[in-house]
Amino acid sequence: MYRFKLRHILFTTIGLLAVITLALVFSFGTSALKESRTAQRHLAADLLADLLVWANTRIAQERGLTTIALMRPRNISAEELAALVQLREENDRRLDAVMAAATNFARHTSSPQLSAALQQLGERIDALRQARRQADALLQQPQTGGTAAFIDATTALIGAMATLRHISQAPDSDITPDNPIFHETLHTVTEMAGRERALLGGVIAAQRPLTDNELQTLWMIRGVFEGSREKFTRATRRYAGLAGVDAARARMEQAFEGDFGSLRETVLLAGRKGSAYPVDAATWYREATAAIDAVLAYGDTINRLIEKQLERRWEIANTMNYLVGGVAVLIVLIIVGTVLLARLRFILPLQQLEQAALTIGRGDLSRPLRMRGDDELTQLGSAFETMRTGLNEQQQQRRRAEARLEASTRRFRNLVEGLDEIVWEIDDQNRYTYLSPQLESILGYAPEEWLGGEFLTLMPVAECAWLRDGSTEAVERHQPCQGVEHINHHKDGHPVFLESSATPIFDEQGNFRGYRGITRDVSWRRQAEVERQRLLRILDQSGDLILIANQEGIIEYVNSGFEEATGYRSDEVIGQHTRLLKSGMHSDAFYQQLWQTISAGEPFQAAMIDRRKDGELLHIEQTITPLRDADGWITHFASTAKDVTAQRRIDEQMQQSEKLASLGMLAAGVAHEINNPIGYVRANLNSLERYMAELFQPLDRDEMESPTQHPQSSDAPDSLRRDIDELLQETREGVERVRNIVTDLKELSHPAGEDAWQLADLHKGLNSTLNIARSELKHKAKVVCQFGELPRVECLPGQLNQVFLNLLVNAAQAIEQRGVIVIRTGQQGEEVWIEISDTGKGIPPQHLKRLFEPFFTTKPVGQGTGIGLPLSHRIVEKHHGRIEVDSEEGVGSRFRVWLPIRQNVSAGEQTA
Repeated sequence: MYRFKLRHILFTTIGLLAVITLALVFSFGTSALKESRTAQRHLAADLLADLLVWANTRIAQERGLTTIALMRPRNISAEELAALVQLREENDRRLDAVMAAATNFARHTSSPQLSAALQQLGERIDALRQARRQADALLQQPQTGGTAAFIDATTALIGAMATLRHISQAPDSDITPDNPIFHETLHTVTEMAGRERALLGGVIAAQRPLTDNELQTLWMIRGVFEGSREKFTRATRRYAGLAGVDAARARMEQAFEGDFGSLRETVLLAGRKGSAYPVDAATWYREATAAIDAVLAYGDTINRLIEKQLERRWEIANTMNYLVGGVAVLIVLIIVGTVLLARLRFILPLQQLEQAALTIGRGDLSRPLRMRGDDELTQLGSAFETMRTGLNEQQQQRRRAEARLEASTRRFRNLVEGLDEIVWEIDDQNRYTYLSPQLESILGYAPEEWLGGEFLTLMPVAECAWLRDGSTEAVERHQPCQGVEHINHHKDGHPVFLESSATPIFDEQGNFRGYRGITRDVSWRRQAEVERQRLLRILDQSGDLILIANQEGIIEYVNSGFEEATGYRSDEVIGQHTRLLKSGMHSDAFYQQLWQTISAGEPFQAAMIDRRKDGELLHIEQTITPLRDADGWITHFASTAKDVTAQRRIDEQMQQSEKLASLGMLAAGVAHEINNPIGYVRANLNSLERYMAELFQPLDRDEMESPTQHPQSSDAPDSLRRDIDELLQETREGVERVRNIVTDLKELSHPAGEDAWQLADLHKGLNSTLNIARSELKHKAKVVCQFGELPRVECLPGQLNQVFLNLLVNAAQAIEQRGVIVIRTGQQGEEVWIEISDTGKGIPPQHLKRLFEPFFTTKPVGQGTGIGLPLSHRIVEKHHGRIEVDSEEGVGSRFRVWLPIRQNVSAGEQTA
């Protein structure tokens, strides 16, 4: 009885201590939870205030840009409309973020004013979107007006956001003192800057000077701006020196005192004097917005620090919550542990002793008695265990022997029945004495159906005879048989390909008792061999060049298409390295890139040049694909290629034919261009002969004749000399012009196959082409060249000149009477562009998609071959470039050729 009283006193004491401790923990946890909620509310208020400042600034910017657009709807550019659309999308995202942040803040702070402010904000957002639709309708007409309605909608939205901001930063919301001052001054600074941006943007858009009222308002705005910026600086001074703050502050001050500061003063001066503004409204809005964004960026930097402080405060509070919870759990665990210990050390040992006595009394000796400790109860339990062990020892010896026998039998059965093969035994009379269950899955028979049957009965007659003849000697000698392939009948009648191995069985006296063996289904191997032979026939009969090499590049297979295209027999290349086919037309860097690509497991595609056995070049379009084994490791590379040598020759012939067609069309004009300089060269030479005769005529007279008899001859030598110099100069220019025409004509007619890649001046090629095409162009159009700065481009100059000539001739032919052809050039990034536009009749929309189809032409019969544009398209594609076409019927067409400055391929690939 004393033991139970002690237990009661112990449990009562533990309970009282637990109640007191848990009360203290609960009090501390309540304070930590309140601190955590306060930190969450502060963090939500700070995030909402930051989003409201950004949204306020961007809505003010949209208000100004939309107002300017409505004031001059006919003069607004596509870029300005695109900027306005982008700004609207950004504002929609910011307004959605504001609504989400306000909703989140409402979960932490509930008040009627906040609910009303949220409802009002949603209504103002809907009103803004309605005002946008009305403004868009006016801009599409286009029609002025509607500015007041849009300004009212945006101003009302800004007011609603200001109301929400004041509620979230109210003094009674437990926000830290610096936070409301910081957000209020940040809002005032950005608001005043936005108002100055809107005021000056409106007068710039209207191109009028500032009125006295506007000037007075502007001074007031600037005064408030400077005062608020000083307060903003003081409010954020405590963050100086922290990460990123000084740099953000320097950028903010530079924005208003640097380039934008000078622009503000220049615009203000122009507005006061009524002179021309230095920028347009869009540029002013862009620069002013960049300056305001610098202020917002500085505010964001400070706000991130405030958020980190709040997050740290929230994390500390949460940590305290977790700590309190952990302490509470620990106290509960201690109480539970104490109760469990009492139960473990007193109650359970007695229960174990009672249960052990009952179990031994029933004769059950299999349950050991395990008691921990060294007290009297444990010693009593040890005595019970010694008794149980002695009684159980005899039973265990007998049971272990039975278990070993049963385990051995079970292991053998599991091993045999777990195999995928048929395990069998036959006696010395060739009758089955054992068949494993796999017989049914392989041949369809249950083992019981063939036990006692003769094993050759399942085979076809011919197969049975063949097996008897081939194995008689081994069976008579009782020798093992390994890997014997044979055919058996399935129960449903279809043949099954099998492979059997067997070893003889001898008894203890050495007498032969039969065979024990394993038979496996090898039908899959036969089918795989059939499929392999079929695949080899498909590969061999393919018209493409197929080659398979190992990881070291050693050729292991080629098909007949490869033999026909390269001239090599398969026995000449199998075992050789793939470098046997190298033509020397590709650089080492090209092959290095090839091996890096396929070694990484990626396919490689390229136009390549190999060399045939007879030394001729072989042009192919090749794809190399890595082959992987079942584990995903690359073991081989398969190359599939198409012989395009003949196609390449046809392409070269088409290029030369197009050149000849173009030259034939221009031949008459070129002859005229040559005849003109030759004509005035001959005329000048005739005049030169006449002047020379007049010059030397006085010299043939009597040398003693008095000069006074010929007064008019005193100025003749100087006049004749000047005329002779001018005639000789014109003659030289004419001869030079003839030489240039002939040189350009020769360069244009250069065969395409002889052209080489080089760094070329595209302006020189354009001028050369214009010189050739002058006779075709001068009677149809005025040519205007607007060349930009171009670097030297890696290209095939002769082929590009052919492209320029085709586009120029097409432009001239598209002009029915007299028009203008404009040639423009420029650079964008790592590309250059050449644009040729005309004022011709244009191209119908249904024909635009077919311009680059071979032999398609919109010209009358006899005026076009339909291969000029396709050929030009192929030349540009060879340069890894593109051609863009823009055309409108009755207005004209524009062709723009884009070319990379450098070709990132090898020389061999380029010439392919």
